[in-house]
Amino acid sequence: MAKKIDDEVEQKKVSKAHAYREAEAVLGKEAALDDVHKFILEKFAIDMPKGQISAYRSLEKSRGGAKPGKRGRKPKSETMLGATSSSNDAVIQFLSAVRGWENKIGAEKVVEVISALYKR
Repeated sequence: MAKKIDDEVEQKKVSKAHAYREAEAVLGKEAALDDVHKFILEKFAIDMPKGQISAYRSLEKSRGGAKPGKRGRKPKSETMLGATSSSNDAVIQFLSAVRGWENKIGAEKVVEVISALYKR
């Protein structure tokens, strides 16, 4: 009785996908479905339908045998980062100049000058 329980625990440790990958590694990617089914049944005691084996084979082929890469946005390139920092520098320089004007001619005059520049 204890042997049967140990076998059941051992069977539950292996997923069907892992069993298929193991069979593919041993038998090859182009092995017949009957051979793959027989291998999985003998080694892992998992009775997997041939349709499911075929689905796993198709999935592994589409993946190329590797897991998919990390998703999400790609990091900004160096040129974009450089452009952002230079435009930030330009804004800081402009604000420093406006502060200087404010100290020399007053806040109301600065507003008049800026509004005169943007009148259309």
